[in-house]
Amino acid sequence: HDLLPKHEASDELYKVHWIYTSNSAGQAPFLDLATEMLRYNSTNIIVVNLNEKLMDNPNCFYSYEGMKIGKTKRPLHTLQQVKGLFRCKYSIKPPPLKGVKVIERCGKPNFVVAGSRYDKYKELKEKNELEETLEKKNEYLNRELAEYEDVRFDYNKDKHEVIFPVNMLGRTSEEHEIAERIRKIVSQSYVQYEIPIRWFLFQLELKLKASNRGYMSINECYQIGETIDMTKDEVEAALCYFHDMSIYLYFHSILPSIVFINPQALLTMMTELVIVSFGCYKYFAGTISNLKEKGMFKHELLENIQTLVFDDIFTEADYVKLLRGLKLIHVLPAGKGYFLPLATKILDDPMEPITDREPEPLHLTWGEEVIPRGVMGELYSYLLSSECTEVYTIGPRQFVNRFTLKTFKIGGTVVLTDKIYALAVRYYGPSYNAFYIRNTILAGFKHITTNWDPTVPFPEESFICKIETCRDASVHYCRISEDHKTLICRKTNERCPTDEEWLQCWYYEIVIDWKNYWNDRDIKREKEIEICRLRRLQLAKEEASHIMKKREELQRLERMSY
Repeated sequence: HDLLPKHEASDELYKVHWIYTSNSAGQAPFLDLATEMLRYNSTNIIVVNLNEKLMDNPNCFYSYEGMKIGKTKRPLHTLQQVKGLFRCKYSIKPPPLKGVKVIERCGKPNFVVAGSRYDKYKELKEKNELEETLEKKNEYLNRELAEYEDVRFDYNKDKHEVIFPVNMLGRTSEEHEIAERIRKIVSQSYVQYEIPIRWFLFQLELKLKASNRGYMSINECYQIGETIDMTKDEVEAALCYFHDMSIYLYFHSILPSIVFINPQALLTMMTELVIVSFGCYKYFAGTISNLKEKGMFKHELLENIQTLVFDDIFTEADYVKLLRGLKLIHVLPAGKGYFLPLATKILDDPMEPITDREPEPLHLTWGEEVIPRGVMGELYSYLLSSECTEVYTIGPRQFVNRFTLKTFKIGGTVVLTDKIYALAVRYYGPSYNAFYIRNTILAGFKHITTNWDPTVPFPEESFICKIETCRDASVHYCRISEDHKTLICRKTNERCPTDEEWLQCWYYEIVIDWKNYWNDRDIKREKEIEICRLRRLQLAKEEASHIMKKREELQRLERMSY
């Protein structure tokens, strides 16, 4: 307070260059929720253990009051974790802030991969006991993170070295220089704002009044703002600014009545459900299987997690509302509980065949961009809600990047696969129903762009190009012609050979005369039975003829022996 001008000068504008740091402290559960905390102008330091293989599933435990809870293997390996954090940055856009003037915007989302325990690594290398060298790790990362070069700071780009090798403690002079390089990289990504100086005072007062609770009501914030001549609109504008800086969290569109002064406390509560799926609590053994295989849980689970403590300001209902609003959980129909995709495993190859005869998938794409952030969660919510005209339920097995639905109204199974740059839709059922599946998915995106975020572009309908002589050998897509009868390569504008019948199943409603359909099917079945009967008769005749010839040959040989 002593550094702030007197109250009369609080209208003065100050240029602010704020650097805010947050640390997941090696907590694996945080990785699933980290995307909600990533900001546009930020440097994200991802730490990997140099003494573990990138393809290993790291041991996961949750640290609570100095105790390690659970030591189970995480259902994704280190390389998947690294790629997951890189990927989400492409979907983050600069925040639209009211009442704040941007003076300078420098940089964009970027990443640094730091390798820890470098001293132990060098010791193992001298003994020739390394399972995977630093050179091999850099080779993996260069290949797997090739598409993220524009948001990547490498240790030595000329030598294709991605990882910055450091020790957290006991650094050598060389490692101190490496740490200094990382600090300089952090300072290169920022936004400089011009804000009223009373916002500083407001921020300090919020922290003092929140005490140990970690959150406060919006009415309490209004009262504090009133003491320094801030209107309700200005209070909300300041809170949105603090939210973008990750200083405080204020989910205005989801939970406008609560401000979280201690973001870490909220993140701890949000990770509790993910922790249960690791098998960290023995008394949840009956629900762990359901969480891991299907991502499903009932409301009673929240009441049994002892570390979730609520009060009159932040209730259990508010907690569920926030998780639903952030699309971390989804309500299942018919009162079957909730769906938590984060608790399920990740497939290395989500497009792996499910049956012997795979349907041709419809791909929804957004040009060269990745799937917009939050879209998958919104689509899941729509398909499982009463607003959807079809009746869907969760399939027998779920994965983070492959969502399976059963449809009761028209029959069959719908599989939605997150391919990073495309959403693949596969339908396992009568081909004449593919038209209804496509319409339902597109209705979901119309709902998203109308009711959730109008800035989300509507996806383009595409199919994988199969032109053998295509000049672009990489995997890319074809667009559908206006008459929905042919495919045209997006790269070369050449026509792509395709089966017109399955293509029209996606785009034309096939009206079936069910009476004649069943009659025709019965006639066809009778013909098949008759063909089988005649075939069996033919085989019997051939077998009898063969036996007769064998008998005659034996008789001939017997006569010759006499």
